Amino acid sequence: MMQHLLTTLLTPLLLICFAFAGQAADISILPRPAKVEKAEGTFTLDRSTQLVSPHEAPNLASFLRQRIGGSTGFELPSAKQAGGNMIVLEIDEGLTGPADSYEMTVTSEQIRIAGNTEAGVFYGIQSLLQLLPAEIFSDEEVQADWQVPAVRISDSPRFAVRGMMLDSGRQFHTVEFIKQFIDELASMKMNTFHWHLTELDGWRIEIKKYPKLSEIGANLKGRGFKQQQGFYTQDEIREIVRYAAERYVTIIPEIDIPGHAYAALASYPELLACNGAVPGEDEVSYPNRFREIMCAGKPSTYKFCTDVLTEVMALFPSRRIHIGGDEAFKGRWEKCADCNHALKQGGHGSFHHLQVDLSNRIADFLGQSNRQAVIWSDVYEPEGTQLHSNIAVSWWRALQAGDKVFQKAVNNGVEVICSPNTYTYLNFPVTPWRGYKSDRTFDLKTAYEENTIDPAVAKVPADKHALVQGVIGAVWTDDGLLQEMVFQRLYPRVYAIAEIAWHGGEKEPFESFHSKVKAQYPRLELRGIQYGPAMKE
Repeated sequence: MMQHLLTTLLTPLLLICFAFAGQAADISILPRPAKVEKAEGTFTLDRSTQLVSPHEAPNLASFLRQRIGGSTGFELPSAKQAGGNMIVLEIDEGLTGPADSYEMTVTSEQIRIAGNTEAGVFYGIQSLLQLLPAEIFSDEEVQADWQVPAVRISDSPRFAVRGMMLDSGRQFHTVEFIKQFIDELASMKMNTFHWHLTELDGWRIEIKKYPKLSEIGANLKGRGFKQQQGFYTQDEIREIVRYAAERYVTIIPEIDIPGHAYAALASYPELLACNGAVPGEDEVSYPNRFREIMCAGKPSTYKFCTDVLTEVMALFPSRRIHIGGDEAFKGRWEKCADCNHALKQGGHGSFHHLQVDLSNRIADFLGQSNRQAVIWSDVYEPEGTQLHSNIAVSWWRALQAGDKVFQKAVNNGVEVICSPNTYTYLNFPVTPWRGYKSDRTFDLKTAYEENTIDPAVAKVPADKHALVQGVIGAVWTDDGLLQEMVFQRLYPRVYAIAEIAWHGGEKEPFESFHSKVKAQYPRLELRGIQYGPAMKE
């Protein structure tokens, strides 16, 4: 019945002759679609507008009705017969292009959005929302000219992984804020939320087997910032995972191993290497927290890590689990009898290779549950580092080492996620702030024109392009970057990251891109987003 209705609805659409005039200069959608052609006329959204949607994907209709209904008051009832003013959502697995591609055709009578996946249809809906007046993002019913220009869009993502990392380890964020953050990612066709949950300053995830992580690790006071304390219960995490899935966002949780782990070590000091800081002490200076590290020689460390990851995997269905690994200072290991014994017994050539061995063993453990480990790229930088096949690398140290580790990874058949600190680290301000000096600042133009991802990817042979998984930017919350500051750092520069991750075609001039960014400001304001500056003065 539904298939017959769709056929009846769409056949006239295919017969319409559009007077297309090439790429539409006045269509403002970010990230930019692959192909946009404008036609004559407009579609008017009103109380008579009906909705046709696939029964197997009720979430799509629910999302569209909720978004449109809240600002317009229109209910978008399900269509009972062909004809009339309609929005048609369709999953078309025969649609060409990579996964999550979509096509949208707008005429004076119908809007048709077809995707080769559910997510593809969802991304088409995001484009539709940007074609509607900005008031579509109002939380209250408003009067507006609810018209959509006649247009034909063909679009597909450049990379399979597109997203942002948020550091909730240093500064805790409320559940409501995390949901808002996910909403913003989804609006830019981002499908990945890398959630940094453990740090020097806090442990943010409830682990039933280790209750002190929540009792002690989540409540450290050493740095004195007001959002230092707090954790997410397992029920709260399940709710956030569900919320993200409804927006086609996968959450990659990160548990830092073996460094950046002071919150865990303060909770369970028996994990410390070589009798580190005073057990349970939460007033240790920040530099000293960096020096503390999990012991690589004690069997209890591996057991702790695998116990924690067992509970993490039960909460997060994502294929990837990030296990950190960056900035793991080995000074404690050099003085630790247990670590020296493990170094000698394992035949490891250095303490770095002892860390690699721990990472490989944890990756093997994750692999038993069909999960993939992700590590930060400094683990892979030293010569002679051999990673097991179940590990992907997050390339971040572009300021320090250029794209060497990126090229090394793809040349050796290792999957890479691009997170270079030039220029996807949006905690770096536009102008100097606290610990961020001028050499760690950049604006929208720099993020758009001087990103290091495009040049690095351009060097990759065609037969290895699939190893470049995608792009994940970052908002670290060191130096007291509090919850109310996050969106000021995220916007508007995140649009440059979204553009790099999604749009695979030729880059448009910055002036044209910037005009599209500025067109988003009223929409951000209606969503309650306080955005920061785009350009340096």
